[in-house]
Amino acid sequence: MDFIEPYLTKYSLTSLYESVLIPSLTQVEKDFRSELIDQEQKEDVLQNVREIIDFLSISEKIETVTSQKNVLCLAVQGERDIMVHRANEYLALCKL
Repeated sequence: MDFIEPYLTKYSLTSLYESVLIPSLTQVEKDFRSELIDQEQKEDVLQNVREIIDFLSISEKIETVTSQKNVLCLAVQGERDIMVHRANEYLALCKL
C-alpha cells in the first residue's frame, strides 16, 4: 500500500481504480486461467486489492448524505466482480 498515497498526489482516485486496481484484478484472473499463477497467488493479489479498497474507504471518512438513490443490481461471477462493485460504490460516494 506504499504506492497509494504518492499515486494519489499525482492522479485522481478514479484513475487509481481505472488504471491500477481494476486492471490488476483482470490480469490476475487471466494469469490464473492461463495457469501462470496458482490459487494461493491469486488469493494474495485479491486480498491486497481488497485491503487497498478498505483502506481508501476508511481513510477518506466519507459522510453519507441522505438523498434519493438509484439502485442497480448486477450479476457477479466472482470475487473480482464484487471488488469492482465495491470500488464503484466508493467512487460514487466520493462524488456526492
